[in-house]
Amino acid sequence: MPKKLTREEKTAILKATSDKIKAGDTSGAIIAVSVTEKPYSTFNQCFLANQEAVPGVFGGFQQWRKMGRMVKKGEHGYSICFPLMRHQKEEQMTEMMKEETPRFAMVSVFHMDQTEPYEQEGQ
Repeated sequence: MPKKLTREEKTAILKATSDKIKAGDTSGAIIAVSVTEKPYSTFNQCFLANQEAVPGVFGGFQQWRKMGRMVKKGEHGYSICFPLMRHQKEEQMTEMMKEETPRFAMVSVFHMDQTEPYEQEGQ
């Protein structure tokens, strides 16, 4: 079991990690990428580090299913912020809608170690 960090230690790690990522230096930094091979934002990487996540590949429940893997029973996910998208065409949006502040939701993602190959019935 990893050692529990104090608030000050976490803050120092998050600041150092954020500074490294912003500077483009990824050596020794917490690097989290999604199943779709896109790196997470600096905020989400720091958010994952604060939750004591290990570096690696993360994905949502359905993303892992599409990749032929399933989340192991009883695993708890890590929270990240995810932007909510409007599903309307630009010309259908009102001026007020265009000026709205972007919205975000908290979603759960799982590390690859929390998944196992998906065995479909009939194989």
